[in-house]
Amino acid sequence: MIRKSTILSILVMGVLIFSMLQIPSGTAIAAGKPPTKTPTPAGPTPTIVPSPTPVSGVPGGWRTSGTQILNPSNQPFLISGVNWYGFETRDNVVHGMWTKDYKYILNQVKQYGFNTVRLPFSNAMWESNPAPSSSKLSACPDCSEKKSRDIMALIINYAGSIGLHVILDNHRSTAGNSAEGNGLWYTSG
Repeated sequence: MIRKSTILSILVMGVLIFSMLQIPSGTAIAAGKPPTKTPTPAGPTPTIVPSPTPVSGVPGGWRTSGTQILNPSNQPFLISGVNWYGFETRDNVVHGMWTKDYKYILNQVKQYGFNTVRLPFSNAMWESNPAPSSSKLSACPDCSEKKSRDIMALIINYAGSIGLHVILDNHRSTAGNSAEGNGLWYTSG
């Protein structure tokens, strides 16, 4: 079972990162036009001051102030992370667990000073929840006989228990080892 604080951390981080991206409109992309630039406001740049307390009803107190992510102590949080790919591929599980256990890998991430792990996944993996091939999990006895989402939960829970944050990246629709056939992150229909 994924802990509530871990889920909240994942959701907040995902929302914060998504809110900082400037994504061109689908109409501009479809028409082959470059995205329009955001106009620069005339006059002085406003000073953004974080609220001294979290927004009511938002547990944990994570929020943004301008371009910064603020932790519950109102201190800037800088994402220093690694990407651990695999849940978006045809293997349906993070790569490397044929040589090392997930706890060993996450401990290494923490030891090298990173604070965040990005886990890309595909809709196909999430919806079908397959059992990955045992050859892809040979160094991970905890993962034996488990399905993809259960393995993802093990990774997320352990990462949170050692103080790592997790960014879940809904990376592609179908499972695959490169970009979608249409070059986008989604498929129509």
